[in-house]
Amino acid sequence: MSKIGLNIKKIRSVKKLNQTAFAEKFGLSRTSVGAYEEGRAEPKIDTIIQIAEHFGINLDHLIRKEITVNQIHHFNIFDNKIANKKDNKSSNDESNANKIRLIEFETMNKYATQPNKIDFETASISFPGMHSDFHRAFQIEKDKIVIAKKSPVSNLQTGKNYLFFFNEKYIVYKLIETKKTDFIVNNLNQDIQLLEKKNIIEVWELTKVILDYQTNNLEERVSQIEKRLKRLETKEEC
Repeated sequence: MSKIGLNIKKIRSVKKLNQTAFAEKFGLSRTSVGAYEEGRAEPKIDTIIQIAEHFGINLDHLIRKEITVNQIHHFNIFDNKIANKKDNKSSNDESNANKIRLIEFETMNKYATQPNKIDFETASISFPGMHSDFHRAFQIEKDKIVIAKKSPVSNLQTGKNYLFFFNEKYIVYKLIETKKTDFIVNNLNQDIQLLEKKNIIEVWELTKVILDYQTNNLEERVSQIEKRLKRLETKEEC
């Protein structure tokens, strides 16, 4: 049985949000939030993903388990507040909270056909503040890796860069305008294009780009990425 309604109520209580304030964050009505909490209805998967991402809570935990106050307070990814104090989560959960999967260049097209198949993912990258449920690394070119967070198609923002998977292909576009059935986008060459929503398989918002990435050894590649991510993190803190 889903725990989403119970967890929404707990999140509201901890964050001191009434039903109206919570609803406004995710484009919902107050009555819908009430229905979720009372078990009379459940939110759409896009809404559940938005809630999990906004509060930095493990997606599976949000749906299937009763989340704790510690989880709500200590895993707020989007406020960049990663807790120093850890709860009693398993070592596996702690590891996942600091690792994101890497999709290498050779498997990018294959990933585009079946993005939920984790056997395409050959390595993980350690990076504090990112979680495997929400973030991923994609080697979109032989010398370029992007770090991205998963975005619901219904919640994309104009002016941001996204990695789109569609029709067994992938490409980075900047979102110019959202229409009912299409997105108006442009690529790195500033070519304006129309992208049909129905053809989109997955969308990831770009958060970091790593250039001049070159080595043949897998362990060296992962080490190289982690070092560059640490340098980027240090620059952002300055």
